[in-house]
Amino acid sequence: IGDEIELKIDIERRWLTMKNHSATHALNHSLLQVLGKETDQKGSLVVPDKLRFDFSSKSAMTIEQVAKTELLTRDIVYKNVPIYAKETKLANAKKIRGLRSVFDEVYPDPVRVISFGVPVEELENNLDSDAGEKTSVEFCGGTHLQRPGHMMEFVITSEEAIAKGIRRIVALTGPEAVKALEK
Repeated sequence: IGDEIELKIDIERRWLTMKNHSATHALNHSLLQVLGKETDQKGSLVVPDKLRFDFSSKSAMTIEQVAKTELLTRDIVYKNVPIYAKETKLANAKKIRGLRSVFDEVYPDPVRVISFGVPVEELENNLDSDAGEKTSVEFCGGTHLQRPGHMMEFVITSEEAIAKGIRRIVALTGPEAVKALEK
């Protein structure tokens, strides 16, 4: 029975971590919409109880910007579109309009592309389309949900400076986000 309980706990941890990992992609896209293209991801942490997302910014976000970022990310959760993943040639993937990546990272060839709501093949075959700018499209080798609705909720708990020009958002998804909203 002990092994069975440990297995269930491990599955729950993985599921919660996946929620937070997928949420970092949704948050990255929302920050792009609110703060503009000069904002780049500088790091992230996904653990079962929260996510942390570091990004470049010349100044603190206003209360309105934080609220709008949270609202846009929740909208992604509520729309509950499929999350697509596909391995593709690195040179082709880099041509996808709207693609986000951590550009100081070295990516393998082929590279895995994650897209919320738009099949990666569609983005590759229609390079002039702005569909990739309207959704989250990123390089990523991690594990994701099949749909963002499985996150249940999304709540930003803090936004702060961690270094000159680098800001950090801490957020919650799933049961932790629901609890935060109830408070």
